[in-house]
Amino acid sequence: MRVDKEDIFAILLIPVIGVLLIGFYLLIGLFILGSLIVGGLIALYKWFEKIDFGFDRDYGMDWTKRK
Repeated sequence: MRVDKEDIFAILLIPVIGVLLIGFYLLIGLFILGSLIVGGLIALYKWFEKIDFGFDRDYGMDWTKRK
């Protein structure tokens, strides 16, 4: 059996295809992770928005009478 130039090219192309597949799936994983982080931050913001920390209360003080 004789080894041609195409056979050597195919053997050398296998690691390149593997690296490209690993990079592609890593990129997809980063996009999914980023969307989960953004969605979590939006949910966390909406949850904090419902909490009343009481900074807008005046506790019964009438500022118009203070001179």
